[in-house]
This record gives sequence, C-alpha cells and structure tokens, in this order.
Amino acid sequence: MWPDKIVRQFQVVPANPVESDFLGAYNKLLYTLFPADSDYTVVPQYLKPGSPLASDWIVAFEVIVENKPAFILELKS
Repeated sequence: MWPDKIVRQFQVVPANPVESDFLGAYNKLLYTLFPADSDYTVVPQYLKPGSPLASDWIVAFEVIVENKPAFILELKS
C-alpha cells in the first residue's frame, strides 16, 4: 500500500490531464522510491516543442545512478 501522501497526489489528477497535472504525483512517487540522499537521481524528461515524441508522452522520467539509466518511466496517453 502506498503512503497517503502519494495517493493524494494521484487523486487530484483531473480526468482529462495534461503533462503538468502528473508532474507532482510522479515526482513524489519517484522521490519516495529513490530518495535524494541515495545514489539515485530522478530526472524529469522535457521534450522540445514540436518534437515528434511530444505527442506520445504525457510525462517521462529517468532514474539514473552513476550517470547510467536504472529506471525509465514513460507515461503515454
């Protein structure tokens, strides 16, 4: 079971979300799983406007350790 603080963040995401609606919820989730005081770094991925991938992603994050990807989260609509 996820902590209430994480669940509440996902509960406030609207029914027809845009990218920014998910950033807080996924930041809270990933920083809980990969704390800032660990060897992991959570890096939100931002696409350039007009990128062909921009229409596929709602939000994407990389979790890296020693400059190598350890986990990639891509949420698509």
